Amino acid sequence: MFWNMSDKPGKKHAKSAKVRKSVVTTVNEEIKDNDLDDKLHKDKKMTGGAKRKLIVIVAVLALVAFAGYYKYKGNPIASDISLKVLKKMETSSVDTSKKKKKKDKKGDSDEDDDDDEELKLLNVEMIEAEYGNLGWSATQGSLVHKRPPRECSVKRIHPQVVSPFFVISKKTKWNRRIYTCLMFNKLPCQPGIMDDFEARRWKLKSDSVLEKRAQSTFITTNSHTLTKLSQVVPDVFKSIYYTYEGSAYINTILGSSGLGGSLLEQFAARSSFASSFGCRYNSLKVQMPLYRYDVGPECARMERQMAKESEGKWVLMGADGEKIETRKSLGSDFCSINAKFSNTRDSTSLATLVVKNPLKLESKLFDVRSFMLVGSAMPMMVFFQRGYVRRVGGSMATSLNFFDASSNDITMQDLQDYLATSKITGSHYVDTFLQSSMKQIAIFAFHAARSNMKRRKGSYQLFSLDFVIDSAFHVYLEKTSGDPVLKPSLKMDVATMIADMHDLVQELHEFPVAFETMVKGDKYGSWELVFSELRETCDKIIYNPCHKFIDFNQKDLVKSNKKVGKVQATQKRLDNEKKRIVKKTEEKKKNECRENKIPYPGSKCDKYMEGLAQVKFDALFQEHEGSHNPNEFRLPKPGEVFPHEIV
Repeated sequence: MFWNMSDKPGKKHAKSAKVRKSVVTTVNEEIKDNDLDDKLHKDKKMTGGAKRKLIVIVAVLALVAFAGYYKYKGNPIASDISLKVLKKMETSSVDTSKKKKKKDKKGDSDEDDDDDEELKLLNVEMIEAEYGNLGWSATQGSLVHKRPPRECSVKRIHPQVVSPFFVISKKTKWNRRIYTCLMFNKLPCQPGIMDDFEARRWKLKSDSVLEKRAQSTFITTNSHTLTKLSQVVPDVFKSIYYTYEGSAYINTILGSSGLGGSLLEQFAARSSFASSFGCRYNSLKVQMPLYRYDVGPECARMERQMAKESEGKWVLMGADGEKIETRKSLGSDFCSINAKFSNTRDSTSLATLVVKNPLKLESKLFDVRSFMLVGSAMPMMVFFQRGYVRRVGGSMATSLNFFDASSNDITMQDLQDYLATSKITGSHYVDTFLQSSMKQIAIFAFHAARSNMKRRKGSYQLFSLDFVIDSAFHVYLEKTSGDPVLKPSLKMDVATMIADMHDLVQELHEFPVAFETMVKGDKYGSWELVFSELRETCDKIIYNPCHKFIDFNQKDLVKSNKKVGKVQATQKRLDNEKKRIVKKTEEKKKNECRENKIPYPGSKCDKYMEGLAQVKFDALFQEHEGSHNPNEFRLPKPGEVFPHEIV
């Protein structure tokens, strides 16, 4: 029946129309379903983004609550900082969402970029740079890359001597600097310093009028002369020290009596400096025990020290000069006789214990003289030069200044060689322990006198420091001087040291760029930097002598030095080296004589080798010095090099 109905023509067309209509409706329904699925899929995406936003908002609210809890707990600074950081994070998250929307509109393919890229900008380094060190390195872990550098209070050294005095030479038309000697009672200045000025071809000004002599580039004087000038001729003193500041160099810093004054002034400055940090100067063992025996409390401490050192010798310095005493010679009523004052300011007498067992070089006493240069007072920059060794005959000191006369100088290397070859120490004792101890004491002596030093542009000063070493290799400061004798020494190039000093001072005061980056241990010629006020403003560490010398001179180094000497065996090594050189020379001599058919060993071979050495020397001399006539002098042409100057 179904087949019969389809065969009918009218019904057939109606059926096909119905089929077409149903197909169209199903297609439309499928399209609508697809659009609905797309819409639902988009809604799901939107709900996922909303979820992410909701998670971010919840996290921010949790952090805000945590910050509020911290604030109520008594940490307002941390809470304020955390709130500011959270605000930055909120703004950054909003900015990132805006950027994402823009990228989606533009069809940008960088869909992997997320909030992490923006959050990396807000790392601990950025936060600490704005708010300071928060101590987050332990909590943040990998976010911390590098702590921000400390800010220096003083970053640059400005030129101090801007317009130095000079005179124009009539012949050469070049600027010559001027130097003068200004000493009380017309005493001569240090010959080494004056010789260096003359070697630079500067002009010496020796006018009788002091005002004219004050107009010099370098004024060589001392603190005693400047003090007398301020009292007798105050106008000249004001011109030198204040009016010509920035135009004239002065080799004296006023107020440095704690470093270059009398022994009593030095001890007073160092004692008060140590006591300001809570320790006594004698407990630091920088010097042998010192006491102002005319002051009651200190004389009582001296008696207790004498009871410990019953066989020790004491040097008493007072109005009657210096004298050496023992415990027996001083008597039991020493303090009752000499203790007149109760205040240390009124003291005029000083006593020091002599080193009981000083180290000797071939049964001779010795001390070490080193030098310290305060190259600038604005800022303070201190340099050190290790100096030389002074020997003297005899086995006992007669006074505290027993090395100043008839001393026999040797180099520091000679001292090291003697100690090493005698197996007393290793081969580097001087370079390591001794030099380090001397520099520590020099820095302490400077800091003790630093607060009273008057700052002036163009002021500098050279100091000498004398050290004594005992048999246990303890290093003690003997004395310091602000006007050391700079006599020419065969064992030390004093002229080079003075020339380096003047070069350093001029460059530091006029062109200080090279000194801005110098750190402790850097060298300028023979001078080593040991303290820089520029670096001190960066480190911001207060110098504390009680901490620096807490265990100074406490250990007995005899056994350790002997062990090092045995291990290094310097003398054996040197002997073996000499034997090796002799053996090599003899072997060369033997081969040379046998090649020329000369009998070896014998006098003929010796004469042949001497003649061969003379021929080589004559050839070298002719090559380098043969064309040089010392009686003929002429200036070289531009670019010309004389044959005798070729090396």
